[in-house]
Amino acid sequence: MSSSARSSSVAAQAADRAAPAPRSGDGPAWGRALAWIALVAVLAWAVKLVVEGSLDLMVYNMGAQWVAHPATRAQPLYDLEFPVPWGGPDTLPFTYPPFAALLFGLLAWIPFDLTRFLLLGLDIIGAVVLGRGLLAVAERRGRPLPWTRALGSSASLALITALILFCGPWIRTISLGQVNILLFALIFLDLVRRTDGTGSRLENAVAFIPRGVLIGIAAGIKLTPLAFGLIFLMGKNFKAILAMGVTFAATVGLGFLVLYQDSIQFWTDAVSSSDRVGSIKYIDNTALTGVLIKTGVPADAVDPIRYVLVLIMLIAVAVALPLLLHRGMTLSAISMNALVMLFMSPISWSHHQVYYPVIAVALFTEAFPHVLRGGFRLPAQIMAWIWLVGAYIGPMRGLWIVDLFGVHLHAAETIWVIPYLVLFVLLLTWSAAVVVAARRDRRAGSGAPARAV
Repeated sequence: MSSSARSSSVAAQAADRAAPAPRSGDGPAWGRALAWIALVAVLAWAVKLVVEGSLDLMVYNMGAQWVAHPATRAQPLYDLEFPVPWGGPDTLPFTYPPFAALLFGLLAWIPFDLTRFLLLGLDIIGAVVLGRGLLAVAERRGRPLPWTRALGSSASLALITALILFCGPWIRTISLGQVNILLFALIFLDLVRRTDGTGSRLENAVAFIPRGVLIGIAAGIKLTPLAFGLIFLMGKNFKAILAMGVTFAATVGLGFLVLYQDSIQFWTDAVSSSDRVGSIKYIDNTALTGVLIKTGVPADAVDPIRYVLVLIMLIAVAVALPLLLHRGMTLSAISMNALVMLFMSPISWSHHQVYYPVIAVALFTEAFPHVLRGGFRLPAQIMAWIWLVGAYIGPMRGLWIVDLFGVHLHAAETIWVIPYLVLFVLLLTWSAAVVVAARRDRRAGSGAPARAV
């Protein structure tokens, strides 16, 4: 980030910290009671899903046991096949890098039932911390979320935690026992944490870690977080890019040091085998590949069209990011970068979109008040609502809903990919609106940024 942009951001953060605290609830007591009931109900549902599911966590555990007990290894790590619990010929491979296998190996001596609930506990903590942060951001922006003033701080936190946990990406992550939420936490903390001693206890505890390191660790577990180097690049934060790269290289090196042959297999073969992850035609694929093929694009035309769309998206977001960072719109910058990562990947399952709450609050507190104005506002509002509702339900729950009405599978797949097609168009619209807003501000002679996170 340039010195001028950085000084503007620091000034905006100082203004944020001076913002008034949320008022206590002045609405009816039954409203606050319903908020807590909603949270209890979602937590109970999450426990049920964890007990009945945790399929991906079973695969992680397979890799963990393989790493922890060398004497029992009958085949290479990336040749392992985990039989699915429902029987039949289907099996699931271990798809994460060797560094991730080493981390999972630390859990090998913990009973699996305890592991699944430890993961659920971390997911719940993540939802609470994120909910509190998003409520604070909305309050500081002068755009408190609609129910905040009526419910008060405690009940508002209970409700937003319930809403986060029950949204499509988060509840499916919990059901599968995936690590998406933990990776999101590392990435989000790395990008928004304050390092000047004025942050929360968590921020102060990790303030000594150079920015970029936590994303480098996340990338060592799952490669896609490397895409967040774009936000560092466009913000001219080259130290963070270096820190991210060195940390990621260290995770790769550790994998080679401990699991040399398996690292060779992963980096020369398994890493490029998309069929190990699943089919791009599966209903839950919300990447551009899934959007295109489920809206009728022939399979052999998907990649050529995708490459063009990814290029357009990269250029649009790359132009918008420095403008957003200069205006202090950190949530919007994170949201756009996350969507680039999710859309450009050959396969992005709906549960990978755990950035859903951040994108929603970024639209409400930053985009619509300051950027998506004039001719952009109405179409953007329509697209935002289609995405908000559709992605909150999610393709897997949506498939169950439309099946109740006898909707054919192919029609159902098209219906539930529409929110993600709309989101892609919204991303391009959002990027264009940022450029227009920046030009409008220059013409008006206003260089004042919006408040930062």
